[in-house]
Parts: sequence; structure tokens; C-alpha cells
Amino acid sequence: ADKMKPGTSQTLLKISDTPYLQLTLDNVHPGMFIVVYSNVTNENQTGKWTSFNVGSNLDDGTWHHVALVYDAEGRTLKTYIDYVLRDTQRNVVLPNRSAIAAIGSTPLGNAQHFHGWIDSVRIMQRALEPSEFLIASSKVYDLPDDTAFYFSGDGDFEAFSGGYAIVGNGLVHEKGNALPAFSSEVRYAELLHDGEGGSNIHTNEGSVYMDGSIVHFPSVFGLGNYDQTAEFFGRFTSIPKLAGLLRVNASPEQSTYGTPVWALYGENVNLNLRVSTVTNGVINTERYFGTFVPSASICDDKWHHFALTFQSVDGGSNTQFTMYIDGKQRSQFKIDGRLYSSANGNGVAIGAAAPQADGAITGYIDEVRISRGVLPPSRFLCRYRRPHGLVLSVK
Repeated sequence: ADKMKPGTSQTLLKISDTPYLQLTLDNVHPGMFIVVYSNVTNENQTGKWTSFNVGSNLDDGTWHHVALVYDAEGRTLKTYIDYVLRDTQRNVVLPNRSAIAAIGSTPLGNAQHFHGWIDSVRIMQRALEPSEFLIASSKVYDLPDDTAFYFSGDGDFEAFSGGYAIVGNGLVHEKGNALPAFSSEVRYAELLHDGEGGSNIHTNEGSVYMDGSIVHFPSVFGLGNYDQTAEFFGRFTSIPKLAGLLRVNASPEQSTYGTPVWALYGENVNLNLRVSTVTNGVINTERYFGTFVPSASICDDKWHHFALTFQSVDGGSNTQFTMYIDGKQRSQFKIDGRLYSSANGNGVAIGAAAPQADGAITGYIDEVRISRGVLPPSRFLCRYRRPHGLVLSVK
């Protein structure tokens, strides 16, 4: 917003006409936000209005990131401006009822109009940590429309998900050695996102090196119950028992290890798959399948491309799983039921391992991508080969 002028206040966000949560640029205190919320008490179940001012010079005509984080269990309402915590209200109990949300004015649209730009409004069903806030990406993601999640590993923990840039976390397994580190080691310096003969070229600048390490993205949306293909490049020297390669957790609130929608990991001799499925309305989170691919066969310190596909078959009553390594089918079987998914989002973890595991993976991971639909091998991530010509100099 530009500098406030005499007149009415300007509302950015208002939930319920009562309201039970409102964010407004207050004309009484130019350049400051006034946050209004309804605090429920035993005497007043509709909520008693409470307000407070926060920030300064916010009507300076430049972009600001604002986050209101309500923790129902902890009964706190926190206000962040430009990723900095500016205020914490305690003993807050917001009303638990349906409401109409409005952006830029009151719900009736006849007052407190906002004069400026508002972008990327997101309301989540849980309290987010600052690391999970929307960020302004420094990258350009020129990806196929069917890409639901993408982590390039090119020097940071930023990933693409649901049309937004999100930031993950680098962790160490309790039996690990080091945090994830970024490396210039890659399988191919240039990749095609749309497969052989494609034109979507990506410069691959690096990978992430794992030494008992974990990369975790705690809040990923758009990984629903549909056919999907997961891909990544891996170069491993060790895959301990119960060490994960890649997993999609059933909930965004789970830690790096928990109930998965699906998870690929080492189990004794072979790679194993665990999935959660829904069969006739019954959820089964304990489905385990051996792939019969020896872990030792890929712990050769050489780059390999991995692709996992999940396809609904038999009228949606079952799911067919197929695993490819270096473009060749190595495992396939049918699973009863369809993939379980949560409307509240999922977590994606690279290298996550059970607490009782012998440790987490050692090696490199690069170009993790999850796509909607079952991609054929011709659509897998692959090397871009620059055309070569012949030049003759005649004298």
C-alpha cells in the first residue's frame, strides 16, 4: 500500500463479519497493522473483540510478507512481518464455527477497501513454522504442467510444490554423521524435463550429499490420490537396514519418519516398498512389499536413475506399482486398494530412516521429481545431448 491518506482504514484480510480474525492498515496509526480477533470466554462463546497494533511504515509502497499463526493447542496468536516475529498474543481461543473470508474489504464489500497489491493468500489448517512460510523464489521453475513436486538440489533446500516455492530442512539421523551438504557432482550437467526428444532443458548445477543425512519438506500440497511417478538420480555407497531413499508421508505434521503414503527403503538384502492404502473404505498403513532388487546392486558409487510409478487399476480398486532403474523395469506388482492421501497435505523426505535403523543413506541424491500420471520411460528425466555439427575449412 502507498502512504495512508485521511479516511477509512484499509482491510487486507477479514474472516467473518463479526470478525474472529482481521488484519487492517489502521488510519489512526498510519503504517501499522491492527490485528483484531475474537477471544472466546466461558461467558461469551461468540468471542470478545481484542485488538493490537504491530509493525511500522508498512504503507511504504513495497512488498511485505505477513503471516498470522494461530496455535489452537498452545492458544497463541503470532504475527510475523517479513519473516520476523513481531507479536505474540497468549490465551487466545478463536471461535470454532464456519465463516466467510474476504480479501481487500469487508465481507459485504462496501467498506475498508485496500489500495494496493495482495498476492499468494494461503490459509492452512495448522500452525506453520517460519521455515514453512511462502518465500520469494530466486529460481525460475520452467516445469511440465504435470509436475507436482520438484527438488533440484542446486545449492539450497528450495523446492517447487503446488505452484509455490517451499523450503525444506537439512537434518542428521541419530546414527548419522553430518548434515546434508551440496556438491557439484551430478549425473548429467544438462537435463530434459520432458524426456527424450524434448525441448525443456534444465542446467543441473549440483546435488545434495548425504552421510547419514536427511532432507525433509514438512508441508507439501498437491500429492493427492492419483496416478503418479516419482523420479530421482542416486549415487550410493551405503543403504543400511531400514534406511530410506525417498518417502511421501501421510501427513504434513509427521516427522521425517512416520506413516507413509509410500516409502522406498533398504530392508535386509533388498529394497522394500511400504504403502498405505484404502480398501473398501478401510485404511491399511502396514503394507510391505519386497522389490527383489538387491541394495548392494546400486551401492556401487555410480549414478543411477530411479523411477517409481503408481497406477490405479481394476476400476480403482487396486494399484499397480512399477520400479525402473536406469530406464529398465526391475520390479512390478499389484497392491490391493488405492493410495491413501490427506487433504491437509503431505511431507516429503529424502534419506529418512527409522529410529532403530542402522543409519541413513550415504551418497548423492539429485533431481527429485513427482509427476501426476504414469510417465512412460520416454518421459523420464534424461540427459540433454547438444547437437553436433561438422565444420570444414577449405583453403
